[in-house]
Amino acid sequence: MNNEIKLYAWFGITGIICLITLAVSPAKDYFKEWKRYQKMFYEKVQMGNSHIAVKQIVIEELGKVDRCVTCHMGVEDPNLKTEENPFKYHSADPGRHPFERFGCTICHEGQGRATTVRDGHGYNKHWEKPMLPLDYTQASCGKCHFETELKGANLLTEGRRLYKEKSCDLCHKIGGIGESVGPEITYEGSKTIDDFNFGNVRDIERTPWAWHFAHFKNPQLFDPNSQMPNLELSDEEAKALTVYMLSLTKEKIPYEYRRGM
Repeated sequence: MNNEIKLYAWFGITGIICLITLAVSPAKDYFKEWKRYQKMFYEKVQMGNSHIAVKQIVIEELGKVDRCVTCHMGVEDPNLKTEENPFKYHSADPGRHPFERFGCTICHEGQGRATTVRDGHGYNKHWEKPMLPLDYTQASCGKCHFETELKGANLLTEGRRLYKEKSCDLCHKIGGIGESVGPEITYEGSKTIDDFNFGNVRDIERTPWAWHFAHFKNPQLFDPNSQMPNLELSDEEAKALTVYMLSLTKEKIPYEYRRGM
């Protein structure tokens, strides 16, 4: 008899847990932040009856699925130039890089398939490519554009120029060109945060761009034994060289794909 009571009690507890789970799951789904953003957007543009749903851009040729537009719904509406994110109009020329062809993460990085702000921006330790700050987004132009001077990407252009002007190739090699006194940097932009040694420095953001910027400003900051000379760079020069370093990635867009840009 006692065993039967215990069995019924176990079934009862299990049933209650199932009911709680069934109640919590829809509630969590209802309050998802992307749904809140869409409701706010539709109210803003007076489209209250519009369908709430995950939106995505699928680019099979590049192996990308970007759901950024689930929240950033005003990217193609020039009437929203003065809005704050995530509803703001994308200021770059959408005709030159149409969203349906290039998506978002090809330029901005981040985790395209995610549907939360934190995960979408790639701000977690399990995602290797966090979203680039706007100042460093020009680095992504280097995936397609290899010309010395690139209109609209002044920092990347300046970084390429400084690399030659400062004779960085006397110590570093890119694509087989240069010396091997220092580490090869052919794919420097593909390194993840785990590839960088911050030494005992604690007051610098743990990102590749923050490391490069600080390293250019003071090469001995992270490693007192570094043989790299201090070039006495201005902040703008250090930022330009950082952009150039971030542009040196393994990710290259096939010529046939980008030919129609």
